[in-house]
Amino acid sequence: MPIKGVSEKYKSFFPKDTVIFREGDPGDHMYILLSGEVRIVKSIRGAEVVLAIMEKGDFFGEMALLENVPRSASAIVNKDAEVIVIDKDNFQPMFSKNPEISIKMLIKFSSRLRETNNKIDALLLRDDASRVVDALLKLSDDYGVLDPHGVRINYPVTYEHLADITGLKSVEIKSIVERLVNAGMISISNMDFIIGDREHLRQFHAYLTWRQR
Repeated sequence: MPIKGVSEKYKSFFPKDTVIFREGDPGDHMYILLSGEVRIVKSIRGAEVVLAIMEKGDFFGEMALLENVPRSASAIVNKDAEVIVIDKDNFQPMFSKNPEISIKMLIKFSSRLRETNNKIDALLLRDDASRVVDALLKLSDDYGVLDPHGVRINYPVTYEHLADITGLKSVEIKSIVERLVNAGMISISNMDFIIGDREHLRQFHAYLTWRQR
């Protein structure tokens, strides 16, 4: 995404593992990622949950800047990152020269709201198996493709990725996944997750949700 009128003085470099800002910090800047990767994480029930992964062209930290409230999450560099740093003084001039950024922000806001609501719904499930099944169903909705054995999640799902989504530990995810495989509800081929009967899995999820209530 080309950005007009950006001086080098607004650009900053953050090496891998740098904490750009922490949850609870004052929100006096937003950032546009020129290169690298940044993860947005939040502490929920003592666990670090990844809310989003920012890549080239993405922006983050804007809500705290616009609303003048503390940070609701932390931003940590996954891969060496170069960013544009925007404060309140240069926010309006920069966006008036780059209306495409404003449009992208509106689209991104809608997408982020949906994704965050999904994550919150999953985290409110108290049963660990419910969280994992819920995550697999949502991934199959977003990335599912027909497969001779059912619906394959066409996305690089790992135990670590499921742990990020659910707020559980990888070892807990592995145990639950193994039980789902043994029950014949899912199968794994070359780390591709395949749901044999998605409706059956939905019914199982409904049962788990009902049981915990």
